[in-house]
Amino acid sequence: MATFEIKGLKELQKHLGNASQASFAKMNTACKKGADLVLQSQKAEAPKDTGEGANALSIVACRTGKGFCFYDVGINSTNWEQTKQLWFHNFGYYNHWTNTRICMHVGWFQKALNQCKQQVQSELLRAGRAMVEDIFS
Repeated sequence: MATFEIKGLKELQKHLGNASQASFAKMNTACKKGADLVLQSQKAEAPKDTGEGANALSIVACRTGKGFCFYDVGINSTNWEQTKQLWFHNFGYYNHWTNTRICMHVGWFQKALNQCKQQVQSELLRAGRAMVEDIFS
């Protein structure tokens, strides 16, 4: 029976743990930049003839944990009163006064996401590559 000893394993685990924390901070910054890009695109594409709702669009929540981060961008309960007309225009609505369905801005939200998708993906991939380089350098 052969026996062997591996030296430096604890140091390697410590190094990887420290590197991953620093790298995660960089990735979180990249996620924030991505959320900012989405917000800019939403504000640019939001219907302008529906009031000041576009100005109320915002990064409404940030949820982070060990190894993940999520940014909610656009409309939620915190800015609903200022932005609800944008929500209705995105999906269309029925005008009971004129008995017509209003569909003039249907899909503006998806159009905004499609326009910034490549930029956001590039930003996240750049940060991901940097994170991997930090961990293994």
